[in-house]
Amino acid sequence: MPGFLQLSEEETFQKFKELNWLERTRAADGRTNEDSKWARCDEDKTAGIDRFGDIFVWKNNRVKLHVPDEMNDYINASPITMKSHRTSLQSKYIAMQGPKQCTTDHVWRMAWHELASPGAIVMLTDERGYPYFPSTESQTLPINTADEFDDGFLGTVTYEGDAELAGDGATEIRKLVMRVEGEEEEKVIWHLLYTQWPDFGMPPGKENCLAAEPDRSYQRKNASPTNPKIVHCRAGVGRSGTFIVLDQWLG
Repeated sequence: MPGFLQLSEEETFQKFKELNWLERTRAADGRTNEDSKWARCDEDKTAGIDRFGDIFVWKNNRVKLHVPDEMNDYINASPITMKSHRTSLQSKYIAMQGPKQCTTDHVWRMAWHELASPGAIVMLTDERGYPYFPSTESQTLPINTADEFDDGFLGTVTYEGDAELAGDGATEIRKLVMRVEGEEEEKVIWHLLYTQWPDFGMPPGKENCLAAEPDRSYQRKNASPTNPKIVHCRAGVGRSGTFIVLDQWLG
């Protein structure tokens, strides 16, 4: 059993306090020192994009949108690499905040450039928020119709086939196909929606928790461990971080 599962309640509480203190210390350093490892992006980049004022990405560790020079390449998404405790393999993830109306096109732009096909998006909240993906059969979602960055990146995301259910129906799995004008390649992106993990809560049982599925069939939806899985809840921190740790630990 891992050492962290053998800690007493008091020891666990103390570790939590230490992590909170470390987080506050890093955030304070990042606010006062623009050269700090923990520096934040300028507010002119993040205004209107971040969902929560206290949930941000580090300037030196963030996904940058592929947009023309001098355009705002900001998205609230962080690349994460996890090393296996059993093998030399590394697994990659992108933890992002839940998409807003103004960031939906950014999410799909990121997915196109950062994911190989097939790729996967793991959504860990049933608080649907803005409907950033097509959820009914044969529905097509147009991408970037306003050509926000004047670079001609226009595309569609289409829901093809029927939804699969996993984990006693707790997880809805949809096959999405993304196409971009001028590109011969199309990309399959599997969307996995886990519906039973409340904010500030826990899943009702390990038997239907996505990361703890006995056969971990959802893993096969992704091209390879080094192909990042995009993971989000609402803030992209609590449930997302927990899923990433479980996915890596049980993988």
